[in-house]
Amino acid sequence: MAGLFLIALVIVGGFTFVILRLSVSCMFWSAKTSEDRMKIFKLYFPYYIICLFTLCILAIIGLDQSIFAIYYFCSVFFISLFIWSGKIKYPSRFKKNLNNTLEPQQPELP
Repeated sequence: MAGLFLIALVIVGGFTFVILRLSVSCMFWSAKTSEDRMKIFKLYFPYYIICLFTLCILAIIGLDQSIFAIYYFCSVFFISLFIWSGKIKYPSRFKKNLNNTLEPQQPELP
């Protein structure tokens, strides 16, 4: 019984993390420079957090303030904050490789 509970907890936690990560990452896919990243952050972060906070509070109230609902939605809120801060502090590895120019492998012919 405890094993099933643990498996369900890992599946729900993983699914939640993937959904949160995608919801934040899709806003940063168009950013090419760090200035663009800050512009996106200043433009979308307040609305995202206000909406997420409202949804979490409504879900907690809707579930009759269950202790599991409180823990789950508080963790969802804080994980989303950590994802936003991670996106600002650490640029994507993929974006770093776009700036490198490729050198031709063949020597120039006379």
